[in-house]
Amino acid sequence: MDRERYKIRNNAELEVVIIIRLYDKSETDFSHNGKRILNPIEAVITEELNGDYSLKITMPRGEELIEIEEIIKAETPKTMQLFRVFETDVDILGNPVYYARHIFYDLLDYFIEDTRPTGSGAHAISEILKNTPFTGNSDITTQKTVYYQMISPVKAILGADNAFTKIWGGELERDNFNVFMRGKTGADRGVIIRYKKNLSGLRLKTDLSGTFTKIMPTGLKEN
Repeated sequence: MDRERYKIRNNAELEVVIIIRLYDKSETDFSHNGKRILNPIEAVITEELNGDYSLKITMPRGEELIEIEEIIKAETPKTMQLFRVFETDVDILGNPVYYARHIFYDLLDYFIEDTRPTGSGAHAISEILKNTPFTGNSDITTQKTVYYQMISPVKAILGADNAFTKIWGGELERDNFNVFMRGKTGADRGVIIRYKKNLSGLRLKTDLSGTFTKIMPTGLKEN
């Protein structure tokens, strides 16, 4: 079976042999080999504690193109994880570059209309993820109450002023469609990727990150 390498950059660089597979954007069964196995020039996975979790891969020129929203399955130091492509680019050598976010960020396409979870972390994360394909759990037993209205589950977990991480605390563990809020998961595995300055060349970039896929009309009621 074809294998490729990726690099996780922290204080030191680590190389691990992995397999990278490509799936259709609407795929729900990831137990098979997918559309094809990818053989990138380089693949870099970024995972930050309660922050970014993403994949950047650079493919050789002439390879069959990867489409926006297709899903990439890659082995990480923990388990095989899913990443959805949201942006494409071309480097100065003409190699196509693809940026993908962990499947967790599919939750940006959902929103919480109105909920007020009261209780432990396990109850709160379950309420936040209600009516989504994701399941949540937590080992945080602290009892709290918070009110979420018209925000995405991602913002409710990480970004809002009253986000889970600010009310209950804890550290986010993302395992494909499973979300676990732990009292503590371990060390920050933050990654910083720096590009050289003064590069020249032609670049073609496609970015889907700012695209809205759903809209909910609202109206005011007369008193």
